Amino acid sequence: MIEDISRHGAKLVTEYPERLGRRVAIRGVALDVAGTIMWRSGDRCGIRFDAPIDPVEVARRNALLQSEPHAMPRAL
Repeated sequence: MIEDISRHGAKLVTEYPERLGRRVAIRGVALDVAGTIMWRSGDRCGIRFDAPIDPVEVARRNALLQSEPHAMPRAL
């Protein structure tokens, strides 16, 4: 689960945090990004994205999907 997200990375809560330096991908309807595990502590870890994202756009898409469960993303 994504606990926090910014332009350059995210903090995740996970049952099985990956090792430092591991390459990972976060894929979903509202987000598709690759990055590297930079830190971990307990059930949390931090990912630095390979390329910046627009967290406002991710939040907008996520809110749209939650308000309209059957909606598909589309270009505006």
